[in-house]
Amino acid sequence: MAAIRELVRSSDPDLLVTDVQTMFGREHESLWGRRTLAWLFGIPAVVSGIMAFAGICGVISYPVGQRAQKIGVRMALGAR
Repeated sequence: MAAIRELVRSSDPDLLVTDVQTMFGREHESLWGRRTLAWLFGIPAVVSGIMAFAGICGVISYPVGQRAQKIGVRMALGAR
């Protein structure tokens, strides 16, 4: 940062150099609002996706559980 200040001072001594940051730092500061909104909307979306997956697994496993006795009887009688 000192080299940048000296370079600017050598070209124009009346110019005041303040708040020198890297481009990454500037970008990080400017995107904090969008990043916060992404977290606020992203966490409930992930939770709802997990709940939907659990619900689908439950809906699929219920009929299989209902047929378990029939499948066991058929296998005992020699069905494949």
